[in-house]
Amino acid sequence: MFKICIIGCGEIAKGFHGPALKKYCADYPGAVLAACCDRDIDKAKKYADMFDFNAHYSDYREMLNTERPDAVSITVSYAVISDIAIDVINMGYPVLMEKPPGINREEVSRIIEAAQKTGIANQVAFNRRYTPIVNELKNRLATYPAGKGIHNVRCVFQRVGRKDSDFFTTAIHGIDTLRYIAGSDYKHIHFSYQELPELNKGAANIYMDCLMKSGAVAQLSFCPSGGKVIEDYLVTCHDNDFTLNMPVWGSPEYPGGLTRFSGNKKAEYIEGSDPRFGSEIFETFGFYAENASFFNNIRADKKPVNDIISALQSVEVAHCIKERRDEYTLDTC
Repeated sequence: MFKICIIGCGEIAKGFHGPALKKYCADYPGAVLAACCDRDIDKAKKYADMFDFNAHYSDYREMLNTERPDAVSITVSYAVISDIAIDVINMGYPVLMEKPPGINREEVSRIIEAAQKTGIANQVAFNRRYTPIVNELKNRLATYPAGKGIHNVRCVFQRVGRKDSDFFTTAIHGIDTLRYIAGSDYKHIHFSYQELPELNKGAANIYMDCLMKSGAVAQLSFCPSGGKVIEDYLVTCHDNDFTLNMPVWGSPEYPGGLTRFSGNKKAEYIEGSDPRFGSEIFETFGFYAENASFFNNIRADKKPVNDIISALQSVEVAHCIKERRDEYTLDTC
């Protein structure tokens, strides 16, 4: 028996991780949803009933000491996730952490230290890294020989009606996904901000001009209160361009698609609704694959690929936005 517990029964857990966990247990014999936990016990009970957990708790330590799970998913607020993750790691349980796993280098470094000291397996839930259509793009980019690969990557990232001053916790998705697509860390970034006080104190459009370690250049624009939900990535290579329309929830373009252009013609198009990618948004948007990858690695006694160390730079860059910094240089932020 492979026992799974989850800490946090909020909207992300309900909309995406819960369905993914339920499907995982249906697909992989021996996996059991042992228990869920939320400080609001009524919310925990409703979540348990919705996704067929065997038990529910309001105290995660009590849950872990009682259930002794094989893996733990943590889907709580960014304000408390690092402390809870460190505690769970120190208790000896492998953890899958929602993003962001902390708000700055210091918080993430504390998780890294705990994981290295204990040897406990861990993974950060950047779902775009597991989104099927993103990996279709990655597979195509991997065929380019040295010197003929990515020249430029652009990210256009919009939401509708967002007025929150902490939009950096959402922008981190674009920051991390561009790193993942480019296959490179950021070397230098210049930030610009278009403050929007008419919406809310701290609300702003955010723009990033970047040089990647690979030599590619990149631009990202984040507009939290646009006219439609957009998350597009445009990749320019030696002789091909790619346009990726992410299957983000709430977008009128869902489930998106991937287009390759060559010789000024559309050379290839992959529908976001391709049956290989699944039929539900928790599948097409990578939530199922990230959970399945983590649990299967734990069951096989393998190290998860996208561990906490891989998230460090994305958190650093997002924290620069939080603090309204003008520049970022690798290893100095």
